[in-house]
Amino acid sequence: MRPAILLAALALLAVAAPAAAQSPVQKVQLVAPDAVPALTWSSVTSDPPSDILHPHLPDARDLSYAVDPKTDRIWFKISTYEALPERWFGVNVALDVDGNLENGAAWWGTNKFKFDRLVSAYLFMAEGYWQGVAGVADSEAAGKLIFNNLSKDVQVALDREKRAIFLGVPRPVLGSAKTIRFIATVGSMLVNNDDLPNIGYAKVVLPE
Repeated sequence: MRPAILLAALALLAVAAPAAAQSPVQKVQLVAPDAVPALTWSSVTSDPPSDILHPHLPDARDLSYAVDPKTDRIWFKISTYEALPERWFGVNVALDVDGNLENGAAWWGTNKFKFDRLVSAYLFMAEGYWQGVAGVADSEAAGKLIFNNLSKDVQVALDREKRAIFLGVPRPVLGSAKTIRFIATVGSMLVNNDDLPNIGYAKVVLPE
């Protein structure tokens, strides 16, 4: 999707919600893929090909996570079947961090998992830099299109060779629970295309 189209879509999104209830677009510096820490990755779910809503958007393949004890950051990795888009992408990780699967907001995609934290990266390439939104929000703010009311400290990396998107999230912003349930999705800046898993959820079991 071209930047001009994305900007037009953002303008439409701005009409759909009050101006005070939106995350402003800003420059986001991506982390080089070789700068992502060498960690032990746990693959928690895979996804079959071609179970997508829009054929021109990314098709999720695998979801993994890793914990970096040095920086107290949780990393999520979403890989895709096809090459990542050159100039735009959208990815979310929706999490239940309080152990109660009945509260929170229902996810907007195929999977109706209820979440109380949302990690987002909606980015597109401008003139030599990436811009958009990257952050962590609670479910109430996310419902108002505020995607970073809890934190803007989300590190994002693209590994085009491995067809993977990485999100690094500070562990404290996700609460103190030792087990966190979550799902992920890939798509564009404004469209969720493929959840993984489609039903149920994956788990992060954090070390003591």
